[in-house]
Amino acid sequence: MTLVAQTGEALQAIVSQVQEISRHVGAIVTATREQSTGLLEINNAVNAMDQGTQQNAAMVEEQTAASHSLAAEAAKLMELLARFNLGMAAQAGMSTQGGRRAA
Repeated sequence: MTLVAQTGEALQAIVSQVQEISRHVGAIVTATREQSTGLLEINNAVNAMDQGTQQNAAMVEEQTAASHSLAAEAAKLMELLARFNLGMAAQAGMSTQGGRRAA
C-alpha cells in the first residue's frame, strides 16, 4: 500500500504541475492576443500615415507643376510688357503746363 500511496502522491504532483503549465500557456495565449491587437493597431496607423504621405506627395507634385506653369506665364507676361514703351505712357499723362501732371 505504500507504493500505491506514493504513486498517488506522484500523480497528484504531476497533475498540479500540468495545471501550472496550463495556466502559463493560458497567460501566453492572452499576452499573444494583446500583442496581436496592438500590432494590428500599429499596422493601421502606419497604413494611414502612408496614405497621408502619398497624398502629400501628390499635392507637392501638383503644386510644383502649378508653380512652373505660373513662372512660364509670368515670363510670357514680361515679354508682352517689354513690347510697350512705358516712357511714352508716362509723358502722355503730363499736361503741357510746366511739365506738371494734370489734376
